[in-house]
Order: sequence, then C-alpha cells, then structure tokens
Amino acid sequence: MAIEIRKNQPEAKEFNQHQQVTQILSLVTLKIRQSLKLDEILQTTVTEVQHLLQADRVLIFRLSSDGTGSAVTEEVVPEWSAILGKRFKPEVFPQEYHQLYARGRIRAIDDVKNADIAPCLVEFLQQFGVKAKVVVPILHKENLWGLLVAHQCASPRQWSSFEIKLLQQLADQLSIALAQAHYQEHLEELVTERTAELTQTLEQLHQEITERQKAEELLYLREQQFRALVENSPDLIARFDTQFRHVYVNPAVEKNTGIPKQTFIGKTNQELGMPQDLVAYWHETLSEVLMTKGERTIEFDFAAPNGRKSYQSRIVPEFASDGTIASLLSVTHDISERKQTVEELQRSETRFRELAQREAILNQLASQIRRSLDLNTILETAVHEIRNFLQIDRCFFLWYRPDSEKPVWEVVQEAKAETFPSLIGYSVPVTAFGPITTRVFNKEITRVDSARLLTDPAEQRFFFSIGYTALLALPIHTPSGQIGVVSCGHSSGSRPWRKEEVGLLQAVADQLAIAIEQSQLLHQSRHAAQAAREQATQLEQAFRELQQTQTQLIQSEKMSSLGQLVAGVAHEINNPINFIYGNLTHVNQYTLNLLSLIKLYQDYYSKNIPEIQVAEQEIDLEFIQEDLPKILSSMKIGVERIRHIVLSLRNFSRVDKGEMKWVDIHEEIENTFQVISHRLKSKDPEVPDIQILKDYDNLPKIECYGRQLNQVFMNILSNAIDAIEEYRREISPEATKSYHGTIFICTEIVPESNQVILLIGDNGIGMTPDVCRRLFDPFFTTKPVGSGTGLGMSISYKVIVDEHGGQLQCISAPSLGTAFLIHLPIRTELGSKAL
Repeated sequence: MAIEIRKNQPEAKEFNQHQQVTQILSLVTLKIRQSLKLDEILQTTVTEVQHLLQADRVLIFRLSSDGTGSAVTEEVVPEWSAILGKRFKPEVFPQEYHQLYARGRIRAIDDVKNADIAPCLVEFLQQFGVKAKVVVPILHKENLWGLLVAHQCASPRQWSSFEIKLLQQLADQLSIALAQAHYQEHLEELVTERTAELTQTLEQLHQEITERQKAEELLYLREQQFRALVENSPDLIARFDTQFRHVYVNPAVEKNTGIPKQTFIGKTNQELGMPQDLVAYWHETLSEVLMTKGERTIEFDFAAPNGRKSYQSRIVPEFASDGTIASLLSVTHDISERKQTVEELQRSETRFRELAQREAILNQLASQIRRSLDLNTILETAVHEIRNFLQIDRCFFLWYRPDSEKPVWEVVQEAKAETFPSLIGYSVPVTAFGPITTRVFNKEITRVDSARLLTDPAEQRFFFSIGYTALLALPIHTPSGQIGVVSCGHSSGSRPWRKEEVGLLQAVADQLAIAIEQSQLLHQSRHAAQAAREQATQLEQAFRELQQTQTQLIQSEKMSSLGQLVAGVAHEINNPINFIYGNLTHVNQYTLNLLSLIKLYQDYYSKNIPEIQVAEQEIDLEFIQEDLPKILSSMKIGVERIRHIVLSLRNFSRVDKGEMKWVDIHEEIENTFQVISHRLKSKDPEVPDIQILKDYDNLPKIECYGRQLNQVFMNILSNAIDAIEEYRREISPEATKSYHGTIFICTEIVPESNQVILLIGDNGIGMTPDVCRRLFDPFFTTKPVGSGTGLGMSISYKVIVDEHGGQLQCISAPSLGTAFLIHLPIRTELGSKAL
C-alpha cells in the first residue's frame, strides 16, 4: 500500500499544479472579462504568479519604440529592491533579443553566473540581485509589446516546464487583454471624436456607450441632452424615419415655416404641401443618405413667413444597435446673410477681376516686349488679349501705307470669332474710312456705340461694308512717323463702350507705340549684328584655314628635318658598320686559322711546359676555342641587323622633294614597323608582346608621295599601339597577362577601279561613334593635355584624300578595337597632271 502511495505522489503533485494553473488562468481570464482596465489585469497577473511560483520578484516590462523600457507593474518580496517605475536604456534590451522575443522565444536562465548573457545585461542583473530568471514575450498584433519576467534573487533556481508553460499561457492571456484594451481605447477615441463633433455643430445627438452596465441610463441622458440642445437651438432640427416621415421637429422649424410642430409629426414633405421642386430635392437627398449611410449637405431657398430665405441643411444617418439606420437627422441653418455677403463679394471680385485682367493684358504686352521684341508676335498678342477682355467679335491692327499707288489701311493682325472670314493682308482705301481717317491722323479716338446713330454717309457705308454695328478705334503714332490703328468691332447689335475699356485700350496703344519703336531699333541692331557676325565668320574661317595650313607646314617641316636627321644618322652609322662587316669575314678566317694552328701545336708538340699549361688554365683555352667562333657569328648577326635597320631608316626618311614616285607599299609599311619596333615589345615579362598579323596581296608599285604615306602609316600604327596599351590599363592585371594585343594589316588590289586597299586595325580599347565622327577634325584628340596635338589624323586624312585622291575611313567600337580602311589609286590623276 505504501508503494502505491509513493508512485502516486508525482501524479498528485502534477494534478495540484494543474489545478493551480487552471485557477490562475481562470482568475486572469475573469479579470479580463470583468475589467476593461489594463493596469488591474497586469497587477492581478504578477501578484498571482508571484504567489504561485514563490518567486522573489515578478514584473512586466513595457518596451517603447525608441528601445527603452520600464516596469509598469511588479510584485516583489520586501527584502529585494523594487524595479517598478524605473526606465532603462536601450542597452538593457539588446536588438538581437528583441528579434528573438518578437518570434515568441522564451528565455529561462537557472543561474545567471553560468549563462551566456550580454555584457550590457550583467550590470542590470547584479544591481537588482538576480540569480535566476525567466523572460516570456508579450505580443500584440504580432509585435513585441513587453516582457513577463520572473526573478529569483536568493539563489539560483531550476525552472520547471510547468512554470514556463504557466508564464507562456499567462502571456497569451495578456495579449488578449492588450487587444481588448486597445479596442476599448479605440472605441473611447471614437466616442471622444464624435462627442466633440456634435458639440461644435450643435448636432451632439449621439454618445458612445462605454460601459454596458449603464447603457439604458446613458441612452436616457443622451436623449435629454439632445432635447435640451435642439429645443433651444436657432437652427431648424428635424428627425425622419426611414419612410421620410417627420418624427420630431424643434420650435425653430415652426418659427421659420409657420406650420405648427404637431402638424409635421407622421407626415412627409409632400403631405405637408411643400413646393414640388423642394419635395423632390429633399426626397432625392434623403434617399441617397439612406442608401449610402453617409452624410450629405444641401442648400435651398424657402419662402418663410418673414420673407424668402436661403438655408443649408446637413443630413446624417442615425444607427440602431444592430448597425441598421433607425432614423435620419437634419440640421438646417439660415445662411441668407452669408449668401448675401458672398454675392456682394462676388460682385466685388468681378470688378477686381476686370482690373486684374486689364493689368494682365498690359503685363502680357510688356512681358512680350521684354522677351522677344518681335513686332508681329506683340501685335498678335495684343489683338487676342483685347478681344478676350472686351468679349467682342473682332479686333484688328492696321498699318497706314502711304507709299502705295493709293494710300491704304492694311490689316496685319486679327483676332475674331470662327464664323467671320479672315481679313489679314486685306487693304482698305483710306477714303473708305471717311472721317475715321481724319480722326486717326489727328490722334483722336473713334467711339461708336451703335452704327444706327451714325449720320455721315461715308461712315455708314464703311460700317455696312464690314458688317460692324459698333466700333472703338485708337490711333498709334510712332516716333519714326508710322501710323497704326487698333480697331475693336462688334457685329451683333449695339455695344456701349465703358470708360474703363477705353482707358485700357489707350494704355495698350501706348505700350504698342513703345514696342513698335523698340522693335524697329532691334531690327536695325540685328541687321548690324548680322553683318558683323558674317564678317567675323569669314575672318574666323580664314584664320582657321591659315592656322591649319601653318600647322601642316610646320608638321611637314618637322618630318622633313626629322628625315634629314635620320638619313644623316643612318649614313654616319652605315660607314663604320660597313667597315666592320667587311672585316668580320677576315677576322673570322684569321681566328679559325689561329685556332687550327693552336690545335696543331697541341697535337704535334706535346712537350709539357709548365708555363704554357698555367697560361692555358688561366685563359681557359678550351672554352675560348669553343666560344670564339660563336662570338664572331653573333657579331656578324648583330652587324647584319644594324645594316638592315639603317637601310629601313634611310628608306623611311628619304627626301622626295615633293615629287611623286613609284613606291612599294609593303616596303614602306615594313620600314615603318622597323622604326616603331621598340614599342611592340612589352616592358613587363608577364605581359605578351604586341603581335603583328599580315595578309599581303601581290600589289604593284603605286604612284605616291612616299614620305607623306610613311607619316600616315606612322600615325595610324602609333595610335594602334596607344589603343592597345590603354586597353591594358583598363582591364584587370590578371586579364592583362592573357590579353594578346594585335595589329593586323591586309592589302588587296582592285584592278577594275585602279586602286589598292589597305586595312590597318587593332584589338585595342576602341572609340565611341561620337569620337569617330570628330576623329579627322583639326586639333581634336582624346589624349591627355601634352600627349598629342590633335593634328595626326587630320593631316593623315588630308594626305590620303586631298594629296592622293583616295579615301580614309574609320570603323570602331568601344572595347572591340579600331580599323582604318585606306583606298589609294595606283596612278593618281593628281600625279599624272604633275608629270
């Protein structure tokens, strides 16, 4: 029997723990249901948990968005310090812990001394004597709201799964409490907002019920408040049911309509005999509010007992507890005085708008004068702005042309209605204007409000011919003697011209006179400036041609001087080299003879003489016998190489004195390669040398200037080497080791066109299309300042195209390389003519 009791003891303990957990959860859940106050729920939670776990301290940390935190509620035994109300820096709540807790991670530490705790937390735990702790996150809307924490301060403690599970379940209940509290706060904010709105607009008809136990009392109080407000309100307040029948009206309704209050109850507006248009308007608005459940505001006029007045009504739905619309409430305000004020403001605004339009027209003209001073543009702007402002049928500007066979008025600008034909370019004889012309010459304004009042026959005929019924014409006299007219015409009845309109046109006429004078001055200055620009362009072109010619002469002189220098150097080197080369054969033969003689001595005179043996060992005779022929052979090869280079230099630098000769193109290219061969070798042993690929056709000799072609080949090949070296600098060091810079040369003969074609290309850095377009421009270069003159390709183009009648084209793309295509005639017409 005792054995059974011992076996059942763990089960009984587990059962008791389960009961305690259930009691605490029930207590917290009951507190959540009974109380909407979050502070009471949190305090109940920490008190019960501290009592059940017998922990030294249980508290709830509230985390803020700035990373700080504070204990909002706490239960602690007396001998340990309280944390309640203290705010802690973000270092106490590291960000990495935030992320773990936000994912629901629970942290239980049995002994803080042996735990892996961030240094920032050690000081905090030591300050409050914490030996062991459990931290459970409290989540709200999937975000970390706070922490439920249990501290053991007397000694370390091993937290059981039961205790951790209890704290987790309580944290879940607190999350529910937070959601409920948040919802309650949201409801209270809504109630506060609605209460404030109703107070300000005297429509404080509803109050949110925040406590369900007092629902009926609050409803009654709201009704009393509503009646107290509306009964004494000067506004007309009415309530309708969903059939649009009146269920309530305040005394202001009776006062403004003259209909007793009781007559309204239970009747619609139509049944009350309201005007039909007003009945339809109200019915449409009430129906819209009922359908959309939204507020509406309307304005209308009504014949009240004390006169016709204007009203503004705001109609809002009133909802039942189930969310359906129970009634509709309207609050109507007398806006007659406000509407009168608005109308007066509108009339005043109209007057000011007219003044503003007048100023706008004047400013527009002044601005147009400042912007362009183009007379046609200014006149076009003037007639359009005047017509828009005066709202007339036509507005013309006419010039007086006295130089024609018969003086006329010419229409140069117009603004008209689309139904009228255009009169631009139309000339009216001066005599057709009648007395109007005389008034214009006398600088007088012509003002005709109605053509029916005219008495002069000439004026009557003029008005009839152009279909005018009213006219306002202002003369314009410029300082240079020109005369113009701004003609404002109306064709649909009389048009009284107001004083303000005449004043506006007078101001416009003054502005136009200034504009005309300035335009004429501008035209004169532009004509003079154009003449000066043309002269400057001619001088600039002449200067550029002179500069280019001078540059080419200098370059030619440099090449000629360089050729003479190279030829001289080659000659000076060639003489001693020929002497050395001629004697090398004898030296080689003498050396072989001496070595043979020494061999005979060694073979037939074998007497060992110590002095001779010592001398042989000192000079290493055996090595000399073997190496001396090799040295002589190397010297011969070196001398032959020097002779070949000297020959190439002499060919490259020959002075042909401006005469065309028959030249082997391949030989010229090879001579150029000899000159620049030192640039083909890489200075870095890990970087490959520049390779030369040749594909030569069997070309005949061509008639050309050899020295000039050498200059072209030198420019193109030097640029190719520069492009390969620049590409090496652009790519990575590893890529440079595997990059093989290559220059390829292809030649081909085209017999049918009497031409040879040369293609010289590279796989260097390449050029953009914009650079290719400008490549042959004088002084254009892509190299840094001081690295090139920008004349090499320009001179090359001139040599090929102008001097030889050929073609020079460039084909290139960035990172793909560049190719130059050269077309040269075998026998040039230029050369034939020279011969």
